[in-house]
Amino acid sequence: MRPSIERPELEFAFGYEEALGYAVGDAVRDKDGISAALAFAELAAEAKAAGASVLDRLDDLHRRHGVHHTSQRSFRFEGAGAADKMAGLMAGLRSEPPDVVGALGVERVTDLLGPDTGLPPTDALVLGLNRRVRLVMRPSGTEPKLKLYGEVVVDPVDDDLAAARVEAEARLDGAMEAMTVLIET
Repeated sequence: MRPSIERPELEFAFGYEEALGYAVGDAVRDKDGISAALAFAELAAEAKAAGASVLDRLDDLHRRHGVHHTSQRSFRFEGAGAADKMAGLMAGLRSEPPDVVGALGVERVTDLLGPDTGLPPTDALVLGLNRRVRLVMRPSGTEPKLKLYGEVVVDPVDDDLAAARVEAEARLDGAMEAMTVLIET
């Protein structure tokens, strides 16, 4: 793989943006559905040749790395003061982040506008909750809304992927709902 333009010592493998698609490898330097579809077709063909399915491969990943469940919510703001209200909410979260979100304690807060994150600065706040839950809050770059992203990882017990998936969804739904209440009050 060719090195990245901004960081030539690194190799780009995969990227995505929730609204616009996937960047697979570095042959196409933007998100496009065609290269993602080709990569998926190659995965499906390899799985079929091995007597498996794509879902079997996903199960293998969940066994190895835990069940990952994600979710997203948007909070729209209307009127002339929308940008100020959004900025005020972000500033409030930065200055006084919650100690708990629902039943989960906040273990770490990472302000991506701050120094030493290893990432380009961006207006986003990451809350690391216990029990392997992460919430990310950021303003939209194109619309008057705040976006909340959540991810949870649950390790399957006794290879019970179905139970781990149910637990992951419930745990993340609870955290997302609790954060929604904090934002809307």
